[in-house]
Amino acid sequence: MSTRPTPVVVLESFRGEYADRSAWAVVRVDGPGWIGTLPVHELELLCAGPDGVPLHGLPHRREGDHVEITLGPARVRGRVAEWRDLVERLLTTPRTTGELLESPSGRPWDGPVSDVRVADVRVAHEPARPETPAEVLAAAAGMDLDRFIELLGDVWRAVPGEGPLGTYLWGEPAQLAAEPVLDGLEIGTPRARWTTHLSHYEVLDRRLVTGDQTDEEVRDAVAPLLRRRRRGFRWCRYCGQMLAPDARFARDTCYGCATARLGVVY
Repeated sequence: MSTRPTPVVVLESFRGEYADRSAWAVVRVDGPGWIGTLPVHELELLCAGPDGVPLHGLPHRREGDHVEITLGPARVRGRVAEWRDLVERLLTTPRTTGELLESPSGRPWDGPVSDVRVADVRVAHEPARPETPAEVLAAAAGMDLDRFIELLGDVWRAVPGEGPLGTYLWGEPAQLAAEPVLDGLEIGTPRARWTTHLSHYEVLDRRLVTGDQTDEEVRDAVAPLLRRRRRGFRWCRYCGQMLAPDARFARDTCYGCATARLGVVY
């Protein structure tokens, strides 16, 4: 069964020559092809919590610490802190309204709507910055990077997996797996899937981690995953390499030594 590709949402901000924080963003949703406008100052008000923000007629709702805004074919969701960060990004990269040749108005959209994380919204003219895996995962969890590293480690790596937003592993051998999802970050136990070679990784025993949780709650989610995973580690009797249960030929033999010492051909 095929799935629709996630639409790409790009915002480009404009404001008058003498305006302070009263800016507008032109919204372009690539893929389905939709264009509209979003009042940045009203988005900032919505983040502050008052009811009755018109938001230029865009469908939206706020529930607790989460805000959802529908931009044509994209239903953009995220925490208030993430929306505030988007506002600041828009206000640091504005063009003047004199550079806007035409102010587009959003046309009605009656096609399918896909969920998009606010962390994945792009801002036009924003300097590109390479992200490390830890930065990607911290953003998904809604955590400050330093806090994420203290709780979940630093040296993560991207691997083939099943997550539409990416699959990541921590440790060698792999001890934790993580996949960004719309509501935060799912962590779990990694399991390698093999054909004649490593195919991809699955994530088992998933737990949702978000920045709203306390440090103790995050550690309580991680600790049993690490204990169970590490109990299965063994060492290759030929080369001494530590082996995960899903990455060895036999209980005490790695794949490489199975070929070199036992003549196994894969």
